Amino acid sequence: MDDPLSSMMRDAMNVGFENLEILRLANAWCKHATMSGGMGVGLLQQATGLPISGGSLRCDYAKAPPQIIGMQLAHSALAFYEANCVGCTDRVPGGEEPNLATWALEQRGQRDAEHAHLERERADESARRDQRQQDRRRLFDDAVLLDLRETALAVRGDALMDAVLLVNERRGSSDADVLPIAIEAMRKGLAMSRSGATIARAAEVLDPDPAVLERIIEVAGGTGHIIGGGDRAPEPAALIRMFDLEPGEVVARLRALALLDDRWARARAMRAAEQLIIARPTTAGDLLPSILDSLVMEDDSSAYPAPFAAAAARKAVGAALWASPEQSDRLIQERWGGAGVRERRRYLE
Repeated sequence: MDDPLSSMMRDAMNVGFENLEILRLANAWCKHATMSGGMGVGLLQQATGLPISGGSLRCDYAKAPPQIIGMQLAHSALAFYEANCVGCTDRVPGGEEPNLATWALEQRGQRDAEHAHLERERADESARRDQRQQDRRRLFDDAVLLDLRETALAVRGDALMDAVLLVNERRGSSDADVLPIAIEAMRKGLAMSRSGATIARAAEVLDPDPAVLERIIEVAGGTGHIIGGGDRAPEPAALIRMFDLEPGEVVARLRALALLDDRWARARAMRAAEQLIIARPTTAGDLLPSILDSLVMEDDSSAYPAPFAAAAARKAVGAALWASPEQSDRLIQERWGGAGVRERRRYLE
């Protein structure tokens, strides 16, 4: 093992050799390049003749004085070259390569690579930090949203459930992730509009559910023209999407609802049938017989809400006549061909 003094001497001599190489490269680039005095001249430098004490490169034509003076010329040579040698008109070429210019090119490449590496590390660390914050925030949000959802279901809070669905949408949750919440809300009759919109977007992954389908039918018909039903415009997007995926299921459910004793349910089904016929005219022939059956279940003396259920059925008949005039007229003739004018007018006008 070398003693400490020998190790220090060897390190100092290595610095001297490196400084000597920088001086050689500088002279190979330009004969004006020399070295200014460094940190004095020690015994080892006197004995070996190596420029151990360093200093900095200098030139009588330099525009910018050296900013760094130190034992190792390599630490200041690149800055000196960039500040004074690039584009210098007073240069007297040494005529050799490699020289200070080729060395500077290598140093720039290393410097740029190190800088790019540091920037990538900073960017990666920033991304990891942001991800950790998002993960912590999402864990918090998940817990809060779960509590809000349970509360909304427990107290049947329509506005609260609507807020839960809205927050899930705004934070970028996929429709497939929000779908179970929307279905749960739809079953409870909560946030029907936003739940229906979510179901319309993610209907491909929804298994037909009679209870949910009935809620979708209710949303499709709206409640704006039914006394006591609030003021919600028809929103048929989810019903139309479900029909496109499961036409038989949707038509069968509408037919069944059209013949229920519950007049409110019939009115909702008729309004939904009207919207579906308008959006998908080919359904007129499939739905009109049930619509006509629903219509004759009412009479003018029926208790409230019978007049509104009949009105909804008449509007659905009108939609069918618009969508498929000849077929609808034929079905009406078959249904009431033997009825008098007064009876037909009573049901259809």
